[in-house]
Amino acid sequence: MSTRDAEAGSRTLVRGLRILRHFEGGVEGISQAEMSTLLDIPLPTIGRLCRALCDEGFLEREENGRRLRLGPTIRQLSRVSLPSSDDMEQRWMQELQREFSEDINMAVLDGPDVLYVASRRGGQTLNVYTPIGTRARAHSVAAGKALLAELDESELIDALGPGPYEQATLKTIGTWPELTEQLAAIRTEGVARTWEEYSDGVASVARALPPPTHGRQAAIAVTMPTARATPERIEEVVRRISELW
Repeated sequence: MSTRDAEAGSRTLVRGLRILRHFEGGVEGISQAEMSTLLDIPLPTIGRLCRALCDEGFLEREENGRRLRLGPTIRQLSRVSLPSSDDMEQRWMQELQREFSEDINMAVLDGPDVLYVASRRGGQTLNVYTPIGTRARAHSVAAGKALLAELDESELIDALGPGPYEQATLKTIGTWPELTEQLAAIRTEGVARTWEEYSDGVASVARALPPPTHGRQAAIAVTMPTARATPERIEEVVRRISELW
């Protein structure tokens, strides 16, 4: 294969991946014309790429044949790689998204990290969307702290070690005494909060879901820019997330 052919193949692959990434955040269906405009790729090229993606099962056409959605291959890969969430958890996420128009995430503990297994993009122009499959240090995010608060001391040591802990920002907790003090407060209130501990300009409120019969316990978080995270709004989120489960 010539260098020119290899470069053309790479461009085609990147364009195909850009099409798939457009479906992040729960986008249900989109036409090829809309995709061409949004991605700034010529419509004939979009047509060829979408046919190839449909042939391999990465995309499929909706019943009317005019719009495309993620296909069975993507759904199968998701089931293999990530824990699933049940209908009730999805309804809670949808309700929080509808009420606050902020980014809603669900995560599980995975060693010292949290793994995001579900995500809904908020309706605001400025958001802090976290794609499914993202990992973060559990002690630095609200969902992680909510889940760590469910563990006893020996389980905490097994998951995180005695510290010091990696600091993503100047506000990230870094020591065992800081961690245990915060987790005690979370157990009392039932809700975890973070303010610029994982990323500057980001605030989050999270609560652990009831322990499941099978599988790992999860937590749902409402995440927003600090510019919108007024004390009144944070308390409103705390109240609502405490009522749902």
